[in-house]
This record gives sequence, C-alpha cells and structure tokens, in this order.
Amino acid sequence: MINIKFSLINSDSVKIVSDNKLNTSWRFIKNQISAISESFSESSDTEGSILINLNDYLTFITSYQEGWEKRNIKFIKNKQLEKIEKQNEVKEINVTEKQLTQKLKKEGFKRKLTKEQLRNVLKMIKFNSSASFSVPGAGKTTEALAFYAYKKNESSKIIVFCPKNAFSSWDNELIECFTNHESFFRMNFNGRETKKILKRPLFNEHLLINYEKVRGDGVRDALEEFIGNNSPSDSFMFLDESHRIKNPSSVQSKAILSLNHLPGYKLILTGTPCPNSVEDLIPQFEFLFPTKLFSVTNISDKMNPHYCRTNKKELFKGFKKPKRDPKEIEMNLGQLEVYNNIVTDIELVSENLSIEEEDRIKSIRKRVMWLIQLASNPQLLHKLEEEDFLPKGILKGAESEKINYAVEKAHKLINQNKKVLIWTNFRGNISVIERLLLHFNPTFIDGSIQVADNDDDKKNNTECREYRINKFLNDDSCKVMIANPAAASESISLHTVCHDAIYVDRTFNAGQYLQSLDRIHRLGIKKDTQVTFYEPYHPNTIDEYIKERLVEKIEVMEKVLGGDEILIPEGFKDDYYSSDTEDDFTVIDIPENKVLEISSYIKKI
Repeated sequence: MINIKFSLINSDSVKIVSDNKLNTSWRFIKNQISAISESFSESSDTEGSILINLNDYLTFITSYQEGWEKRNIKFIKNKQLEKIEKQNEVKEINVTEKQLTQKLKKEGFKRKLTKEQLRNVLKMIKFNSSASFSVPGAGKTTEALAFYAYKKNESSKIIVFCPKNAFSSWDNELIECFTNHESFFRMNFNGRETKKILKRPLFNEHLLINYEKVRGDGVRDALEEFIGNNSPSDSFMFLDESHRIKNPSSVQSKAILSLNHLPGYKLILTGTPCPNSVEDLIPQFEFLFPTKLFSVTNISDKMNPHYCRTNKKELFKGFKKPKRDPKEIEMNLGQLEVYNNIVTDIELVSENLSIEEEDRIKSIRKRVMWLIQLASNPQLLHKLEEEDFLPKGILKGAESEKINYAVEKAHKLINQNKKVLIWTNFRGNISVIERLLLHFNPTFIDGSIQVADNDDDKKNNTECREYRINKFLNDDSCKVMIANPAAASESISLHTVCHDAIYVDRTFNAGQYLQSLDRIHRLGIKKDTQVTFYEPYHPNTIDEYIKERLVEKIEVMEKVLGGDEILIPEGFKDDYYSSDTEDDFTVIDIPENKVLEISSYIKKI
C-alpha cells in the first residue's frame, strides 16, 4: 500500500506526491498522468512531486481513480479538493410541472412558456448543469432565465458569456421574463478596466461579458476572484452561443474552461452545437461537467440526459413556410469587362497549379475575393485600380446591378407599407445603399457600430446598436435597415416589424447565412405571415457557384435543424469561412483544395 497525496496549492494547481518515490505503482501513475495531462510537470523539490492544473485533476484523476485504487493505492486529498469535487458532483432531481410553475410564479417570472419551452425547462432543471440546443428563434434565453428562476435564491448572481451583439437580447428578455429584477451590468470596457471593476470590494452584479474579454491580461483571474466571493450555490454561469469555445486550444476556451469548477449552476446555449464535427461538443460538455471524461466515442451517450432541443418542425408547425426568391441578374457591360479581366488573371496564375504551391494558392484566393466583391459592387475595387492590379479607367461605368435591384425592390415593398432588411457583407455598399434610400430614413449596423454602455446610450446615442435597432423597430418613418451578416446575423430580433429581406451578396458561410434568415423568421411571428428572402445573383459567375454551394450546405444543415439529431453528417464541414470575430467580412478563408475547385469552375463570360 502506498499513499498518494493531492493538494490544491493555489487556485489552479494541484500538487501530487507519494510517500514512496521508488514504488512501481507511483512510477506507473506518474507515467499515466504525464500521458493524459498537458499541464503535467515534475517539481524540483526533494519529495519528487508532480504538478497538474485543477481542470486536468477534475477531468482525468477522478475518472481514473477507481482503477488506480485497485493497485493497492490510497488517495489522500486535502479539504479544498474534496470540497470542489463535492460541489461538482452530478446529481439528478425530479421536478413536476406544478412545482416548476409555483417556483416561477414566486420569483416573479411572468412570461408564459410555450409547450416546447416547458418540456425543455423541466429537463434542464433535473441537473445543476444543462444544455439547450434549440434552433435559433426558439427562445433559448427564455429557457435559461426560467432555469435560473427555478434554481435561484435571494443572493444568486448570473454571469453570461455571449457575443456583444447579444447583450441587448439578454437585457430585453430579463425585462420580458421578470416582473421586477436587477438589470445586467455590461462589461463593455477594455481588459485593464474590466479587471479593476471586478476587483472592487463591493462590486456584485449580474454580468454580461463577451468571450473575447477573457483573453485580456488578468481578466480570467479577476473573474475567478469575483465568482469565488460568492458561494457556488449563488453562482450561475451561462455560455450563449457556446460553440464559441469549440476550439479547446484557443485562449478564450482555455480561460473559460478553467473557471468551470466555480459556479454551482451552468448552462450552454447554442442552436449549432457542432458546426463542423462531433469534437466541437467536447469542450462545451467539459465546461458543464468538470469531473466527467468526454471523448468522440462516448459524447453522444453521455450528453443525452443533459440537453434539450426544439427543432424547426416543432417551432413552426402550422406556420407558412418562408419563401426564397432567387433572381437572375445579368451584369452590365462594364461589370463584365472587369470580371473577365480578373478571371483571365486567375487562369494565368492557376496554370499547372498544384496544391503544394502556397504562394500561387494565396494569389488565387485573393482574386476569388475580388470576384465576390465585383459581383456585389464593382466600385469596391477602386483600390485595385489605384494600385495597378486593374487597368486604369476600367471601373468607369461598371455599376452594381444587384444594388440597383435591391433599391428597386425596396421601393416596391415599402410602397406596400412594409419594412425591409437589406444584407451586404461589405461596408462600402452600406453607404451607397443608405444614400440611395435616404428618403426612407434608413439605419444600418456593421462592425463599426458598438453596443451601448448603459441605458442612456440605448435611448440617445445614435451611434450604438441598440438605438439603431430600436429606431427600426419603433420609428414608423424608418423603413430600411442595412446590415452586415458578420455583425448582425446573431441575437437581433426584427420579426415583429419586418418580413422581407434582400441579399445584395452572400458568401460561402452557410451557418452565418442561416443565422441571418432567423432575424425575421422566429418565434413570435403570426402563423399566416409570409416571410420572403430575395436573393439576386449573376448567372455563370462566382455568384452562381456560391449559390450552388450554399444550397448543398443548407440542405444538410436544415435536415439537422428540422429534426432531433444535432450531429452534422460525417464528412460535412462549413469550412470556407469560420471567423468568430464580430467585425465585417474582410477575409475569405478558403482551404487549398477548395481553391483548386473554384479556379477550375470560374470561366470568362
């Protein structure tokens, strides 16, 4: 028998030492820990101890403990570790609908849950950690706040990690769900200021914080201290759009996962939990359950008791199906000349191209981007003309036929007393469309428009998102919103006033496109409302290629969204563009094999 002692030596490190350094069982365990823990290090002390981080201890050691104890090994843990393990035990309770309803009423929860939301919340509250994978527009925020209302006590506080553009949604849902509740504090500051605020002695607010913030120097440690000031039973941590921690090696994922043992109650919320593969699920469930070991082979079985989902078929049963209206638009002669010029350039660069030639691949990728811009609006390429990538004067007379179409279509819809949402991926287009529709008092949102710092900003600061969204929703004279998908495809609800959207351009990013559809087609629209998406494209060009690729991806993704299965079919990947930034679309990340495919498709017209 040998004794192995485990001690928490600071907030994030566990020291492991044996009373017999020469014992073969100790050497066996050291080798195993070294193999499974990236944080493994050997101490230089005389005890021959090793160090691992707390996350690895909770995930791996507790999973392997039973097998190791069969080797005649006794595990001795200090009280801090025993306490952390105890508070992260997975326990199940059963709650009746009546019990849930009574507690919600007691807490001033006033929103009536739909049949699907009630079913989901009853499953979520069985455990202290859970997941809602309902499709966009199904009311995941409402479900999360109902979970909180059932579990909360008088001292409870919520920390919500979410994209900045979701701050307003959480603010609004809190008002809609509760009769009287403290508002959220928006952590809308730089890293240094965030750290200072979190360390204030009497600071104890409900927090909204964006994922990127935790990358800031010292912010993760300040959050740990802030959460630690409360009892675990008082702490709630929700990850909205939780697929943003799907990459376990990213700085923000590591920081958030290292906090997973602190809150007593946790939720992950996303309509797209595994956008690329089943591996995307693992970090999300590791956040929920620090003491469980998840892998590609066991994740499906292990997560089943812990997630709920409302699919599209359930959400829109009995509703009118949204209509997609693709429209062929021919390029004008000036646009055609520029298009063929760039295609000729691509043909020259791609002659006898192999996948190993990185410089030529990059050159083609850049020119594909130019074609996408050209198909949207040739005038976006003025810089190329100035830098002699294009012949001087070639852009003269090259107009955007799709912007002309969008403006004409907007006029027709507005004359029918409708509001219109116009999507474009390029900032340069926004000012053009805004000028052409100026008499309809348009507003716009792109990556340059910041979230409000406070309630006064929401009402009076014309340069913040909330003011502009409220203008479109509540000002009858504002008939048009122009939006950039990278900045506005998530967490904005416009369905109460707008049922028509026009796409000046689209990219290969199917996930972002589907999210944008849900801005005007979501829970709350009337059953007889016809939602229409107008999608002009230039035939036989990069535009049509994007359209065809999107159709293929959308068919796969809509099958997933429409059914109970959340796993993307094997081999499918939305791999063209996967930025998690909240800025404009500026880079198209096309894999090398796709560059070859695109270059072989593109032809002169």
